[in-house]
Amino acid sequence: MAITMLGGDAAIALRKATGRSAVTDDERALLTAWGIHRLTLG
Repeated sequence: MAITMLGGDAAIALRKATGRSAVTDDERALLTAWGIHRLTLG
């Protein structure tokens, strides 16, 4: 469900979660509500 709400594709959802793709205010609100904060890959 979360992937569908972030673009319908796992790769898109991952890019948004890691900050490699822009997120809208609505998407940011969803991520925050789900307890997901921007991921950092090291």
